[in-house]
Amino acid sequence: MGGIFGGIAHNVIADKCYIEWETRPVVKEDGVFLNQEIDKYANEILLPEMRKVFPNSKIIKKIIGEVTGFDRVKNSEACELVSSLTGDNSREVVSFGTEAGLFQEIGMSTVVCGPGSIEQAHKVDEFIELNEIKKCLKFLDGLQKKSSLN
Repeated sequence: MGGIFGGIAHNVIADKCYIEWETRPVVKEDGVFLNQEIDKYANEILLPEMRKVFPNSKIIKKIIGEVTGFDRVKNSEACELVSSLTGDNSREVVSFGTEAGLFQEIGMSTVVCGPGSIEQAHKVDEFIELNEIKKCLKFLDGLQKKSSLN
């Protein structure tokens, strides 16, 4: 999502321009790298060119929200718990952003799991197949039983 906005009419030279963009880095380091590259381009290339035309030009970058990337951890209590309940021992990496990195950042063992597929999510007519919901309910039941034992 994003866009470029500026000016008050088509026949008036804009005094300001706003550029909005969104990125969703999966790995924390990618987000850091991307921000550094954007800042470098803006300050070292774009701003000097702008000041050739208008000496008082400036670029102001505002980060409205940021999701911390989720780092894969070799030994994860959360992964072990999910594996014990589902029998699935795979440790796949997801290629989309989640809030998991925020929990990880404050020291919580974290795993991303759930019913359905990202292929059907966040689209018109998104859906989860009934068998996936059944697996999810079985997982939640197992989680509740395991927590009542502790």
